[in-house]
Amino acid sequence: MKIKLVLLLLVLIVISGCAKNISGGEPVKNITEKKVQLENSIDVSLRTQDSKLIKARFFPNSVSKKGVVLIHQFSLDKSSWDEWAKTFQKTHNVLAIDLRGHGESSDNYTEFEEKDFLAMKNDVKAAEAFLLRKGLTKDSISYVGASIGANTVQNFVAINEHAKSVLLSPGKIYKGIPLTMQDTSSLVIVSKEDTYSFESVKELEKISPNSTFVYLENRGHGTNMLDEELVEQIHNFLNE
Repeated sequence: MKIKLVLLLLVLIVISGCAKNISGGEPVKNITEKKVQLENSIDVSLRTQDSKLIKARFFPNSVSKKGVVLIHQFSLDKSSWDEWAKTFQKTHNVLAIDLRGHGESSDNYTEFEEKDFLAMKNDVKAAEAFLLRKGLTKDSISYVGASIGANTVQNFVAINEHAKSVLLSPGKIYKGIPLTMQDTSSLVIVSKEDTYSFESVKELEKISPNSTFVYLENRGHGTNMLDEELVEQIHNFLNE
């Protein structure tokens, strides 16, 4: 009888331990960390000049007079910046947007024509307008874009006053958006095996002597290249 009671107690302890792992183990811990990471952010809605609804996530810095707009690559959304926004938030007011057709913003990119992708410049303009309403100035706002977002950023900063710009894996043309081949003193980052982007960046380097070019290896495309070290390098560039 005593042996049966001991065995029963052991079974109950094991079950209790498993239940603890299911409800309070590593998966739940990860969710908590995600909430902590994003607790200093605000989801906002923007309206473009062509009446598109753009969803964005704002990471405010109440003591900073600088801003940075983060723009994702094709088929992704603003959440691709969640892990890194906290670094930029140390010194900037950070706004990560869903480009039209992506995430929670208006329309669906699978139905887009070239003109729709080209109109993404209006989404960047709406992001700028939001930060201006927060008291920032045009020359205090920087822009970081990945892939199609990099082309969109380059085209925007080429004709608009700004602070800094960072281009991750730009291409000569993405979805009908050409890369404005002008010297805008950008930080340009590409991975060498990303052939199309690499060749595009090499052409850009020839005519952009005031920009800084970083060539990586085996790091993928766009925001996939990011790690803590590279994000810190971008952050330092924005603060130079």
